Amino acid sequence: MITKENFNFSFDESACGGCGGACCTGKSGFIWINQAEITALASLLNISKDELKERYLYRLDGRYSIAEKPYNDGAACVFFDEIN
Repeated sequence: MITKENFNFSFDESACGGCGGACCTGKSGFIWINQAEITALASLLNISKDELKERYLYRLDGRYSIAEKPYNDGAACVFFDEIN
């Protein structure tokens, strides 16, 4: 179970196996990401923040959103694992 201080919800990462990616796929939209998350994701991927922004994000009105890829009749987060 993933929890974060000052948030009144938690995330059960084992739930991902049961929904088939319902929260990561569907209609195209925005997957907003803040600077702290950009830093953490770049570190996780072992790339610079600039490389992360260039490869996986796009900027809109001063904010960043994670890119999407075509999936079924809609879109999916670029990090969505279609194999599992």
